Amino acid sequence: MYEKVLKTIQKYHMIQPHEHIVLGLSGGADSICLLYLLKRLQEEMAFQLYAVHIHHGLRGDAADQDAIFVKGICQKLAVPCEIYYRDIRSEASLLKISEEEAGRKARYEIFHQCLNAHGKGKIAVAHHMNDQAETVLFNMMRGSSLKGLGGILPIRGVLIRPLIDCTRHEIEVFCSDNLLQYMKDYTNELCQYSRNQIRLELIPYIEKNFNPNFIRQMGNMSELVREEDAYLEEEALRLFQGVKKEATSEHVILDIDKLMLIHPVVQKRILRNVLLVLGVGLKDFEYKHILSLKALLEKESGKRISLPFGVIAQRVYQELHFLKGEQEKATWAYTLSKDDLNFYIEETGHQVKVRFFENENYTDFPQNLYTKWFDYDKIECNLAIRNRRDGDFIALTGKKKLKDYFIDEKIPREIRQNLPLVVDGSNILWVVGYRMSDYYKVTKATKTIMALEITEEQPKNGKIIDFDS
Repeated sequence: MYEKVLKTIQKYHMIQPHEHIVLGLSGGADSICLLYLLKRLQEEMAFQLYAVHIHHGLRGDAADQDAIFVKGICQKLAVPCEIYYRDIRSEASLLKISEEEAGRKARYEIFHQCLNAHGKGKIAVAHHMNDQAETVLFNMMRGSSLKGLGGILPIRGVLIRPLIDCTRHEIEVFCSDNLLQYMKDYTNELCQYSRNQIRLELIPYIEKNFNPNFIRQMGNMSELVREEDAYLEEEALRLFQGVKKEATSEHVILDIDKLMLIHPVVQKRILRNVLLVLGVGLKDFEYKHILSLKALLEKESGKRISLPFGVIAQRVYQELHFLKGEQEKATWAYTLSKDDLNFYIEETGHQVKVRFFENENYTDFPQNLYTKWFDYDKIECNLAIRNRRDGDFIALTGKKKLKDYFIDEKIPREIRQNLPLVVDGSNILWVVGYRMSDYYKVTKATKTIMALEITEEQPKNGKIIDFDS
Protein backbone atom coordinates (compact mmCIF):
# COMPACT_ATOMS: atom_id res chain seq x y z
CA MET A 1 0.00 0.00 0.00
CA TYR A 2 2.79 2.40 0.95
CA GLU A 3 4.70 1.64 -2.27
CA LYS A 4 1.55 2.02 -4.39
CA VAL A 5 0.73 5.45 -2.95
CA LEU A 6 4.35 6.59 -3.28
CA LYS A 7 4.30 5.48 -6.93
CA THR A 8 1.09 7.47 -7.55
CA ILE A 9 2.57 10.58 -5.95
CA GLN A 10 5.70 10.27 -8.08
CA LYS A 11 3.80 9.42 -11.28
CA TYR A 12 1.71 12.59 -11.14
CA HIS A 13 4.35 14.78 -9.43
CA MET A 14 1.90 15.49 -6.63
CA ILE A 15 4.28 16.66 -3.92
CA GLN A 16 7.48 18.66 -4.16
CA PRO A 17 10.08 19.08 -1.38
CA HIS A 18 9.30 21.77 1.23
CA GLU A 19 5.67 22.16 0.17
CA HIS A 20 2.84 22.59 2.68
CA ILE A 21 0.27 19.79 2.43
CA VAL A 22 -3.21 20.49 3.81
CA LEU A 23 -5.06 17.19 4.38
CA GLY A 24 -8.85 17.10 4.46
CA LEU A 25 -9.45 14.78 7.43
CA SER A 26 -13.02 13.57 7.97
CA GLY A 27 -12.05 10.75 10.35
CA GLY A 28 -13.29 8.00 8.03
CA ALA A 29 -11.18 5.04 6.89
CA ASP A 30 -10.03 6.76 3.68
CA SER A 31 -8.71 9.96 5.25
CA ILE A 32 -7.22 8.17 8.28
CA CYS A 33 -5.36 5.83 5.91
CA LEU A 34 -4.06 8.83 3.97
CA LEU A 35 -3.06 10.62 7.19
CA TYR A 36 -0.85 7.71 8.30
CA LEU A 37 0.66 7.26 4.83
CA LEU A 38 1.49 10.96 4.45
CA LYS A 39 2.93 11.05 7.96
CA ARG A 40 5.23 8.17 7.02
CA LEU A 41 6.21 9.93 3.76
CA GLN A 42 6.70 13.32 5.39
CA GLU A 43 10.32 12.95 6.42
CA GLU A 44 11.34 11.13 3.24
CA MET A 45 9.76 13.75 0.93
CA ALA A 46 10.49 16.78 3.16
CA PHE A 47 7.07 18.44 3.23
CA GLN A 48 5.00 20.07 5.98
CA LEU A 49 1.73 18.31 6.89
CA TYR A 50 -1.41 19.92 8.33
CA ALA A 51 -4.86 18.41 8.93
CA VAL A 52 -8.20 20.21 8.58
CA HIS A 53 -11.54 18.88 9.81
CA ILE A 54 -14.92 20.47 9.07
CA HIS A 55 -17.86 19.98 11.45
CA HIS A 56 -20.94 20.35 9.23
CA GLY A 57 -23.40 20.77 12.09
CA LEU A 58 -25.64 18.04 10.64
CA ARG A 59 -25.21 14.85 12.67
CA GLY A 60 -25.42 16.07 16.26
CA ASP A 61 -23.34 14.08 18.76
CA ALA A 62 -21.88 11.89 16.01
CA ALA A 63 -20.30 14.94 14.35
CA ASP A 64 -19.00 16.14 17.73
CA GLN A 65 -17.37 12.76 18.31
CA ASP A 66 -15.75 12.88 14.85
CA ALA A 67 -14.12 16.21 15.69
CA ILE A 68 -12.86 14.95 19.06
CA PHE A 69 -11.51 11.76 17.47
CA VAL A 70 -9.68 13.61 14.70
CA LYS A 71 -8.11 16.04 17.16
CA GLY A 72 -6.86 13.13 19.28
CA ILE A 73 -5.34 11.21 16.36
CA CYS A 74 -3.50 14.31 15.13
CA GLN A 75 -2.12 15.03 18.61
CA LYS A 76 -0.87 11.45 18.79
CA LEU A 77 0.91 11.82 15.43
CA ALA A 78 2.13 15.37 16.14
CA VAL A 79 0.28 16.70 13.10
CA PRO A 80 -1.14 20.24 13.47
CA CYS A 81 -4.93 20.08 13.19
CA GLU A 82 -7.57 22.78 12.75
CA ILE A 83 -11.29 22.19 13.38
CA TYR A 84 -13.87 24.38 11.63
CA TYR A 85 -17.61 24.56 12.28
CA ARG A 86 -20.10 25.40 9.49
CA ASP A 87 -23.89 25.46 9.63
CA ILE A 88 -24.40 23.59 6.38
CA ARG A 89 -28.18 23.35 6.68
CA SER A 90 -28.49 27.14 6.86
CA GLU A 91 -25.94 27.66 4.09
CA ALA A 92 -27.78 25.25 1.80
CA SER A 93 -31.06 27.05 2.45
CA LEU A 94 -29.51 30.46 1.84
CA LEU A 95 -27.81 29.39 -1.40
CA LYS A 96 -30.81 27.27 -2.51
CA ILE A 97 -28.64 24.20 -3.07
CA SER A 98 -28.58 20.71 -1.55
CA GLU A 99 -26.87 20.08 1.80
CA GLU A 100 -24.50 17.73 -0.03
CA GLU A 101 -23.44 20.50 -2.43
CA ALA A 102 -23.25 23.12 0.33
CA GLY A 103 -21.02 20.82 2.40
CA ARG A 104 -18.65 20.26 -0.49
CA LYS A 105 -18.52 23.98 -1.23
CA ALA A 106 -17.72 24.80 2.42
CA ARG A 107 -15.01 22.13 2.64
CA TYR A 108 -13.08 23.34 -0.36
CA GLU A 109 -13.42 26.98 0.68
CA ILE A 110 -11.81 26.13 4.01
CA PHE A 111 -9.14 23.92 2.45
CA HIS A 112 -8.04 26.77 0.18
CA GLN A 113 -8.12 29.29 3.03
CA CYS A 114 -5.86 27.05 5.10
CA LEU A 115 -3.45 26.47 2.24
CA ASN A 116 -3.22 30.21 1.61
CA ALA A 117 -2.50 30.75 5.30
CA HIS A 118 0.28 28.15 5.41
CA GLY A 119 1.95 28.96 2.11
CA LYS A 120 2.76 27.29 -1.18
CA GLY A 121 1.67 23.66 -1.41
CA LYS A 122 -1.20 21.27 -2.10
CA ILE A 123 -4.56 20.13 -0.74
CA ALA A 124 -4.72 16.35 -0.26
CA VAL A 125 -8.08 14.55 -0.28
CA ALA A 126 -8.74 10.83 0.09
CA HIS A 127 -10.69 9.94 -3.06
CA HIS A 128 -9.91 6.40 -4.21
CA MET A 129 -10.65 4.02 -7.07
CA ASN A 130 -14.17 3.18 -5.85
CA ASP A 131 -14.98 6.89 -5.83
CA GLN A 132 -13.63 6.99 -9.37
CA ALA A 133 -16.00 4.21 -10.50
CA GLU A 134 -18.97 5.89 -8.79
CA THR A 135 -18.16 9.19 -10.48
CA VAL A 136 -17.83 7.65 -13.95
CA LEU A 137 -21.13 5.76 -13.57
CA PHE A 138 -22.84 8.89 -12.28
CA ASN A 139 -21.57 10.89 -15.26
CA MET A 140 -22.58 8.17 -17.71
CA MET A 141 -26.14 8.16 -16.44
CA ARG A 142 -26.38 11.95 -16.76
CA GLY A 143 -24.86 11.91 -20.23
CA SER A 144 -21.21 12.80 -20.47
CA SER A 145 -18.33 13.78 -22.71
CA LEU A 146 -14.95 12.04 -22.63
CA LYS A 147 -13.94 14.37 -19.82
CA GLY A 148 -16.76 13.02 -17.65
CA LEU A 149 -15.81 9.43 -18.45
CA GLY A 150 -12.28 10.26 -17.33
CA GLY A 151 -13.74 10.73 -13.87
CA ILE A 152 -11.77 12.25 -11.00
CA LEU A 153 -8.41 13.76 -11.92
CA PRO A 154 -5.46 12.53 -9.80
CA ILE A 155 -4.22 16.12 -9.67
CA ARG A 156 -6.09 19.31 -10.53
CA GLY A 157 -4.39 22.57 -9.74
CA VAL A 158 -3.38 22.40 -6.07
CA LEU A 159 -5.72 19.47 -5.38
CA ILE A 160 -4.08 16.02 -5.14
CA ARG A 161 -5.54 12.52 -4.64
CA PRO A 162 -2.76 10.12 -3.57
CA LEU A 163 -5.20 7.20 -3.02
CA ILE A 164 -6.75 7.35 -6.51
CA ASP A 165 -5.10 4.05 -7.56
CA CYS A 166 -6.22 2.21 -4.40
CA THR A 167 -9.53 0.41 -3.89
CA ARG A 168 -11.71 0.81 -0.81
CA HIS A 169 -10.96 -2.82 0.06
CA GLU A 170 -7.21 -2.14 0.04
CA ILE A 171 -7.72 0.88 2.30
CA GLU A 172 -9.80 -1.09 4.79
CA VAL A 173 -7.25 -3.92 4.82
CA PHE A 174 -4.46 -1.38 5.47
CA CYS A 175 -6.39 0.07 8.41
CA SER A 176 -7.08 -3.39 9.79
CA ASP A 177 -3.49 -4.62 9.40
CA ASN A 178 -2.14 -1.50 11.11
CA LEU A 179 -4.81 -1.47 13.85
CA LEU A 180 -5.99 1.98 12.78
CA GLN A 181 -9.25 3.20 14.25
CA TYR A 182 -11.61 5.34 12.20
CA MET A 183 -15.12 6.78 12.41
CA LYS A 184 -18.14 5.71 10.37
CA ASP A 185 -20.60 8.19 8.91
CA TYR A 186 -24.07 6.61 8.94
CA THR A 187 -25.26 8.98 6.18
CA ASN A 188 -22.98 7.07 3.79
CA GLU A 189 -25.31 4.10 4.26
CA LEU A 190 -28.49 6.01 3.32
CA CYS A 191 -29.81 5.39 -0.20
CA GLN A 192 -31.57 8.76 -0.37
CA TYR A 193 -28.49 10.14 -2.17
CA SER A 194 -27.94 9.04 -5.78
CA ARG A 195 -24.19 8.56 -5.23
CA ASN A 196 -24.94 6.28 -2.28
CA GLN A 197 -27.31 4.22 -4.43
CA ILE A 198 -24.56 3.70 -6.97
CA ARG A 199 -22.11 2.64 -4.23
CA LEU A 200 -24.48 0.48 -2.16
CA GLU A 201 -26.66 -1.10 -4.84
CA LEU A 202 -25.48 -0.70 -8.43
CA ILE A 203 -21.76 -1.48 -8.10
CA PRO A 204 -22.27 -4.56 -5.84
CA TYR A 205 -24.84 -5.84 -8.37
CA ILE A 206 -22.39 -5.42 -11.27
CA GLU A 207 -19.57 -7.08 -9.32
CA LYS A 208 -21.77 -10.02 -8.36
CA ASN A 209 -23.47 -10.62 -11.71
CA PHE A 210 -21.06 -9.32 -14.36
CA ASN A 211 -17.48 -8.57 -13.32
CA PRO A 212 -15.88 -9.01 -9.88
CA ASN A 213 -12.98 -6.77 -11.03
CA PHE A 214 -15.31 -3.97 -12.13
CA ILE A 215 -13.75 -1.29 -9.88
CA ARG A 216 -10.21 -1.96 -11.09
CA GLN A 217 -11.24 -2.07 -14.75
CA MET A 218 -13.24 1.15 -14.44
CA GLY A 219 -10.13 2.76 -12.96
CA ASN A 220 -8.02 1.55 -15.89
CA MET A 221 -10.62 2.72 -18.40
CA SER A 222 -10.88 6.20 -16.89
CA GLU A 223 -7.09 6.56 -17.00
CA LEU A 224 -7.03 5.69 -20.72
CA VAL A 225 -9.89 8.10 -21.39
CA ARG A 226 -8.08 10.91 -19.55
CA GLU A 227 -4.96 10.35 -21.65
CA GLU A 228 -6.89 10.47 -24.94
CA ASP A 229 -8.94 13.43 -23.78
CA ALA A 230 -5.76 15.33 -22.91
CA TYR A 231 -4.33 14.65 -26.38
CA LEU A 232 -7.50 15.80 -28.16
CA GLU A 233 -7.62 18.92 -25.99
CA GLU A 234 -4.02 19.75 -26.87
CA GLU A 235 -4.79 19.25 -30.57
CA ALA A 236 -7.89 21.46 -30.34
CA LEU A 237 -5.90 24.27 -28.71
CA ARG A 238 -3.21 24.01 -31.40
CA LEU A 239 -5.70 24.13 -34.29
CA PHE A 240 -7.67 26.93 -32.64
CA GLN A 241 -4.67 29.21 -33.22
CA GLY A 242 -5.01 28.74 -36.98
CA VAL A 243 -8.80 29.12 -37.04
CA LYS A 244 -9.23 32.22 -34.87
CA LYS A 245 -9.28 35.65 -36.46
CA GLU A 246 -9.82 37.43 -33.16
CA ALA A 247 -9.94 36.13 -29.59
CA THR A 248 -10.59 38.40 -26.61
CA SER A 249 -12.58 38.02 -23.41
CA GLU A 250 -15.47 39.86 -25.11
CA HIS A 251 -15.40 38.72 -28.73
CA VAL A 252 -14.14 35.66 -30.65
CA ILE A 253 -14.14 35.31 -34.44
CA LEU A 254 -13.48 31.97 -36.18
CA ASP A 255 -12.75 31.39 -39.87
CA ILE A 256 -15.52 29.03 -41.02
CA ASP A 257 -13.66 27.78 -44.11
CA LYS A 258 -10.67 26.71 -42.02
CA LEU A 259 -12.87 25.32 -39.26
CA MET A 260 -14.72 23.06 -41.72
CA LEU A 261 -11.41 21.44 -42.75
CA ILE A 262 -10.84 20.12 -39.22
CA HIS A 263 -12.04 16.69 -38.06
CA PRO A 264 -15.53 16.99 -36.48
CA VAL A 265 -14.30 15.59 -33.14
CA VAL A 266 -11.72 18.35 -32.76
CA GLN A 267 -14.05 20.90 -34.35
CA LYS A 268 -16.55 20.40 -31.52
CA ARG A 269 -13.84 20.96 -28.93
CA ILE A 270 -12.78 24.20 -30.59
CA LEU A 271 -16.38 25.45 -30.49
CA ARG A 272 -16.72 24.46 -26.84
CA ASN A 273 -13.41 26.05 -25.87
CA VAL A 274 -14.54 29.43 -27.21
CA LEU A 275 -16.58 29.75 -24.00
CA LEU A 276 -13.39 29.33 -21.98
CA VAL A 277 -11.70 32.08 -24.00
CA LEU A 278 -14.69 34.32 -23.23
CA GLY A 279 -14.24 33.45 -19.56
CA VAL A 280 -17.76 32.12 -18.92
CA GLY A 281 -16.88 28.46 -18.24
CA LEU A 282 -18.69 25.32 -19.38
CA LYS A 283 -21.37 24.97 -16.69
CA ASP A 284 -24.77 24.39 -18.36
CA PHE A 285 -23.06 23.97 -21.75
CA GLU A 286 -24.55 20.77 -23.16
CA TYR A 287 -24.31 18.59 -26.27
CA LYS A 288 -27.40 20.27 -27.71
CA HIS A 289 -25.46 23.54 -27.83
CA ILE A 290 -22.66 21.87 -29.82
CA LEU A 291 -25.25 20.57 -32.30
CA SER A 292 -26.77 24.06 -32.58
CA LEU A 293 -23.34 25.54 -33.31
CA LYS A 294 -22.64 22.87 -35.92
CA ALA A 295 -25.98 23.64 -37.57
CA LEU A 296 -25.16 27.37 -37.52
CA LEU A 297 -22.09 26.67 -39.68
CA GLU A 298 -24.42 25.48 -42.45
CA LYS A 299 -26.84 28.42 -42.29
CA GLU A 300 -26.83 31.71 -44.17
CA SER A 301 -25.14 34.85 -42.92
CA GLY A 302 -26.96 36.71 -40.17
CA LYS A 303 -28.33 33.67 -38.35
CA ARG A 304 -27.58 33.55 -34.63
CA ILE A 305 -28.16 31.38 -31.56
CA SER A 306 -28.04 31.95 -27.81
CA LEU A 307 -25.66 29.97 -25.59
CA PRO A 308 -25.38 29.77 -21.78
CA PHE A 309 -24.34 32.88 -19.82
CA GLY A 310 -25.68 35.26 -22.44
CA VAL A 311 -23.15 34.34 -25.13
CA ILE A 312 -24.41 34.98 -28.67
CA ALA A 313 -23.04 33.02 -31.65
CA GLN A 314 -23.68 34.42 -35.12
CA ARG A 315 -22.64 33.57 -38.65
CA VAL A 316 -21.31 36.66 -40.44
CA TYR A 317 -20.60 35.54 -44.00
CA GLN A 318 -17.61 33.15 -43.73
CA GLU A 319 -16.95 33.94 -40.08
CA LEU A 320 -18.44 32.63 -36.85
CA HIS A 321 -18.71 35.39 -34.25
CA PHE A 322 -19.13 34.87 -30.50
CA LEU A 323 -20.16 37.83 -28.33
CA LYS A 324 -20.35 37.81 -24.56
CA GLY A 325 -23.96 38.79 -23.98
CA GLU A 326 -26.25 40.97 -25.98
CA GLN A 327 -24.61 44.31 -26.46
CA GLU A 328 -26.65 46.94 -24.68
CA LYS A 329 -28.29 49.20 -27.27
CA ALA A 330 -27.33 52.50 -25.68
CA THR A 331 -27.96 55.57 -27.82
CA TRP A 332 -25.71 58.59 -28.15
CA ALA A 333 -25.72 61.77 -30.24
CA TYR A 334 -23.66 64.94 -30.80
CA THR A 335 -25.49 67.95 -32.25
CA LEU A 336 -23.71 69.98 -34.94
CA SER A 337 -24.30 73.71 -35.34
CA LYS A 338 -23.04 75.95 -38.13
CA ASP A 339 -19.72 76.47 -36.37
CA ASP A 340 -16.24 75.18 -37.01
CA LEU A 341 -15.64 72.51 -34.37
CA ASN A 342 -13.17 69.89 -33.28
CA PHE A 343 -14.42 67.31 -30.77
CA TYR A 344 -14.09 63.73 -29.61
CA ILE A 345 -16.77 60.99 -29.61
CA GLU A 346 -16.16 59.16 -26.34
CA GLU A 347 -18.43 56.21 -27.25
CA THR A 348 -16.43 55.25 -30.35
CA GLY A 349 -13.00 56.90 -30.05
CA HIS A 350 -13.44 59.08 -33.17
CA GLN A 351 -12.07 62.61 -33.57
CA VAL A 352 -14.39 64.96 -35.49
CA LYS A 353 -13.46 68.13 -37.37
CA VAL A 354 -16.24 70.30 -38.85
CA ARG A 355 -15.60 73.24 -41.19
CA PHE A 356 -17.95 75.47 -43.22
CA PHE A 357 -17.11 77.59 -46.28
CA GLU A 358 -18.83 79.22 -49.25
CA ASN A 359 -18.82 77.48 -52.61
CA GLU A 360 -16.94 80.06 -54.64
CA ASN A 361 -15.37 77.77 -57.21
CA TYR A 362 -17.07 74.35 -57.51
CA THR A 363 -14.81 71.41 -58.35
CA ASP A 364 -15.14 67.66 -57.93
CA PHE A 365 -13.91 66.71 -54.46
CA PRO A 366 -11.42 63.83 -53.96
CA GLN A 367 -12.70 60.46 -52.79
CA ASN A 368 -11.82 59.85 -49.14
CA LEU A 369 -13.30 57.33 -46.71
CA TYR A 370 -12.98 59.59 -43.69
CA THR A 371 -13.43 63.09 -45.14
CA LYS A 372 -16.63 64.14 -46.92
CA TRP A 373 -18.06 67.39 -48.33
CA PHE A 374 -21.80 68.08 -48.07
CA ASP A 375 -24.32 70.54 -49.50
CA TYR A 376 -25.30 72.30 -46.28
CA ASP A 377 -28.21 74.08 -48.01
CA LYS A 378 -30.12 70.78 -48.10
CA ILE A 379 -29.98 70.24 -44.33
CA GLU A 380 -33.57 70.46 -43.06
CA CYS A 381 -33.65 69.17 -39.47
CA ASN A 382 -31.21 68.83 -36.61
CA LEU A 383 -27.78 67.98 -37.93
CA ALA A 384 -26.01 65.44 -35.70
CA ILE A 385 -23.53 62.62 -35.42
CA ARG A 386 -25.04 59.62 -33.65
CA ASN A 387 -25.49 55.86 -33.69
CA ARG A 388 -28.40 54.18 -35.43
CA ARG A 389 -32.11 54.42 -34.62
CA ASP A 390 -35.17 52.52 -35.78
CA GLY A 391 -36.47 54.00 -39.05
CA ASP A 392 -33.12 55.27 -40.35
CA PHE A 393 -32.65 55.23 -44.12
CA ILE A 394 -30.04 56.40 -46.60
CA ALA A 395 -30.62 57.94 -50.03
CA LEU A 396 -28.37 56.31 -52.64
CA THR A 397 -29.84 55.85 -56.12
CA GLY A 398 -33.08 55.51 -54.16
CA LYS A 399 -34.12 55.31 -50.52
CA LYS A 400 -32.85 52.27 -48.63
CA LYS A 401 -33.38 51.22 -45.03
CA LEU A 402 -30.17 51.41 -43.04
CA LYS A 403 -30.64 47.80 -41.91
CA ASP A 404 -30.76 46.63 -45.54
CA TYR A 405 -27.71 48.73 -46.39
CA PHE A 406 -25.75 47.10 -43.55
CA ILE A 407 -26.66 43.66 -44.86
CA ASP A 408 -25.83 44.49 -48.50
CA GLU A 409 -22.46 45.99 -47.54
CA LYS A 410 -21.67 43.02 -45.27
CA ILE A 411 -21.05 45.26 -42.26
CA PRO A 412 -20.65 42.93 -39.24
CA ARG A 413 -23.53 43.06 -36.78
CA GLU A 414 -21.30 43.67 -33.76
CA ILE A 415 -20.06 47.05 -35.12
CA ARG A 416 -23.39 48.30 -36.47
CA GLN A 417 -24.78 49.60 -33.18
CA ASN A 418 -21.92 52.04 -32.55
CA LEU A 419 -21.01 52.95 -36.13
CA PRO A 420 -21.05 56.79 -36.36
CA LEU A 421 -23.73 58.22 -38.65
CA VAL A 422 -23.97 61.82 -39.85
CA VAL A 423 -27.70 62.50 -39.95
CA ASP A 424 -30.31 65.07 -40.87
CA GLY A 425 -33.20 63.85 -38.70
CA SER A 426 -33.73 60.25 -39.83
CA ASN A 427 -32.01 60.89 -43.17
CA ILE A 428 -28.43 59.67 -43.24
CA LEU A 429 -25.84 61.88 -44.89
CA TRP A 430 -22.91 59.54 -44.28
CA VAL A 431 -22.22 56.11 -42.84
CA VAL A 432 -18.74 56.93 -41.58
CA GLY A 433 -16.08 54.83 -43.26
CA TYR A 434 -18.57 53.66 -45.90
CA ARG A 435 -21.03 55.55 -48.16
CA MET A 436 -22.46 59.04 -48.17
CA SER A 437 -25.91 59.90 -49.49
CA ASP A 438 -26.08 60.99 -53.13
CA TYR A 439 -28.71 63.57 -52.20
CA TYR A 440 -26.31 65.64 -50.06
CA LYS A 441 -23.41 65.75 -52.51
CA VAL A 442 -22.01 69.16 -53.47
CA THR A 443 -23.13 70.51 -56.86
CA LYS A 444 -22.60 73.75 -58.79
CA ALA A 445 -25.81 75.04 -57.16
CA THR A 446 -24.45 74.54 -53.65
CA LYS A 447 -23.92 77.79 -51.73
CA THR A 448 -22.52 76.53 -48.39
CA ILE A 449 -20.26 73.50 -48.07
CA MET A 450 -19.79 71.52 -44.85
CA ALA A 451 -16.50 69.60 -44.66
CA LEU A 452 -16.42 66.71 -42.18
CA GLU A 453 -13.34 64.75 -41.18
CA ILE A 454 -13.93 61.82 -38.80
CA THR A 455 -10.97 59.69 -37.80
CA GLU A 456 -10.08 57.29 -34.99
CA GLU A 457 -7.52 58.97 -32.70
CA GLN A 458 -6.96 60.04 -29.11
CA PRO A 459 -8.92 62.97 -27.67
CA LYS A 460 -7.55 66.36 -26.72
CA ASN A 461 -8.74 66.21 -23.11
CA GLY A 462 -12.07 64.84 -24.43
CA LYS A 463 -13.48 68.37 -24.83
CA ILE A 464 -14.86 70.48 -27.69
CA ILE A 465 -12.20 72.92 -28.83
CA ASP A 466 -11.88 75.62 -31.47
CA PHE A 467 -11.15 74.35 -34.98
CA ASP A 468 -8.00 76.45 -35.38
CA SER A 469 -6.47 75.73 -31.97
